[in-house]
Amino acid sequence: MRQRDLEALLSFLREIYADPDLESFAANIVSTLPKVIPSEWTSYNKVNPRSQKVTGAMEPVPSDFPEFVQAFERCMPEHPLINHHRQAHDGRAVKISDFLTRSQFHRLGLYNEFFRRLEVEH
Repeated sequence: MRQRDLEALLSFLREIYADPDLESFAANIVSTLPKVIPSEWTSYNKVNPRSQKVTGAMEPVPSDFPEFVQAFERCMPEHPLINHHRQAHDGRAVKISDFLTRSQFHRLGLYNEFFRRLEVEH
């Protein structure tokens, strides 16, 4: 790890631990993580598969897609990562491409109603 990367990581950790309030945890993660790992979108999601509800934070908030949470919740039953974690209970880090080809992903309502609108491919 380069010195600059290590310093960015340590700064990130200091910032998220400076305010240990659970209510603001998601917002703190989302606002500080891009300083360590640059990204177009950063989100922290807490998913309840039983109630089909999601809470969390995203930056930037898509101003032209105000119903993004509802779109995600509608398509949640076909999300391969949520389904994997619901069945496996192993906590491993996985990605959509571990379960679906790109063309399979593009055929899902999850992609067409949510990820495509955000221009997110991965």
